[in-house]
Amino acid sequence: GKVVGYARKFNDIHGTQAILWNPLGDAMTTLGSLGGPSYAFAINGLEEVVGNSGDPSRAFIWNNADGMKDLGVLNEEGWRYYATDINDKGQVVGYVRTASDEYHAFIWERDVGMRLLSGDSESLALGINRHGHGVGAQGAIIGLEGKAYLWRDGQRIDLNETIPSDSGWGLREARDITDGGRICGNGLINGEIHAYLLTPVSSVMADIK
Repeated sequence: GKVVGYARKFNDIHGTQAILWNPLGDAMTTLGSLGGPSYAFAINGLEEVVGNSGDPSRAFIWNNADGMKDLGVLNEEGWRYYATDINDKGQVVGYVRTASDEYHAFIWERDVGMRLLSGDSESLALGINRHGHGVGAQGAIIGLEGKAYLWRDGQRIDLNETIPSDSGWGLREARDITDGGRICGNGLINGEIHAYLLTPVSSVMADIK
């Protein structure tokens, strides 16, 4: 029932603060910053929060005991970092924005640190489930020409290739994924943008005699 987000006084972008709201007592707590504005975007079942803070932006993880911690960098100058989701194992996904304004999805793990997710063009990672399966988008960032992607077990999967070819859908962005593999996002159908929900279908192989 706890909620994360950010708050600021009217038009005070530099004063933006990441916040955590607790329904017990209707209490709102500011989470601090890494210098400059801070934004919180996701919380897991262990009450760990992720988001970004600072100028240039750095991705962070926050908990009540340790406060806000920087997720680190990839040894590239001028890159900005944004954390978008976290699962109960503490795996974090997000994206970096390079000095030349390109976007690349990343995953962060406590014992490994940050690494880029596979892909041959610009990408965003927006959601992750407890199995470490991430979803997001890849392609022209990230509108009508983008493609919804799933990163699973080291593979990058175009979700457009997992649905019937005559569905009429062009899946442009995957926003989140459940532990059971259901994926929501947005796409293009009949010339219009609409939300979608993908539900996995079990494959059956039979020995026909």
